[in-house]
Amino acid sequence: AVTQALKAMALLRTGKRAEALALAVEAKRGITAPLDDSLLHALSIFYRAARQPRDVCDVYEAALRVNPGNETLGEQLFFAFVRCFDYAKQQQAAMKLQRAVESGTSVQRTYTMWTLTSIGLQARAATDAALAGKLMQLATMMLDKAGGPQTLVELRLAVALADVDLERARAGTSRRAGPAAGGSVPKDVARSHAQRVLGLLRACHEVVASSPAEFADVEAACETRLGNVEAAAALRASQLTREGAEEDWVGVRRWLDCTLAVPQGSVS
Repeated sequence: AVTQALKAMALLRTGKRAEALALAVEAKRGITAPLDDSLLHALSIFYRAARQPRDVCDVYEAALRVNPGNETLGEQLFFAFVRCFDYAKQQQAAMKLQRAVESGTSVQRTYTMWTLTSIGLQARAATDAALAGKLMQLATMMLDKAGGPQTLVELRLAVALADVDLERARAGTSRRAGPAAGGSVPKDVARSHAQRVLGLLRACHEVVASSPAEFADVEAACETRLGNVEAAAALRASQLTREGAEEDWVGVRRWLDCTLAVPQGSVS
């Protein structure tokens, strides 16, 4: 079967696509016990070269039917779904991995974050607002159950999940009011989002301290949405005094936007 997969690749490179695909189908029948890793590798390379990522998923799904408990195969299947932008299947693959490993381990936590990412992507792409809402409730519940963000990457993910609601609200406004709406969002949605993100940042102050510049910008944007322009201006100003900020003209513009909105005499 490995020989067939390699021959299929050679045929593909010589322009005999139909013949190559037919031979690859024959090679896939060789995915039986005991599993041959080199066959899986050869087939996945072939189908990527043929620009048929869905067939890569089929390869690893077949392999997992032969060896259901193989964690490496489960990870490869997850990444295959990622390449297909199949967010629902991503989630299913990540949740299977999450359930298969020892509870409370760092590995399980990694799979939990994969699951949360997949749920967030589904919610952002959903055309059904009710479904998107349920997905975001699930993501929030799972993140809370995991003890909240504990690393810089996890905090970024939590903020990105919070941003999904804002993005959907902005897209909804554009659909209803047209381009003239300028991507604005209802004030109550903007305030709710800002409060949620600020809550995350304040609950994870140790993580925030590991990347203060990054999260000061996020915090300032939230304070602006809440109408706390003085706090936002102070945060923007603190960013301009950090090392390497001499030519941060975007930062200067944002600071000026905040400062000009502050009542006269409030900021020195």
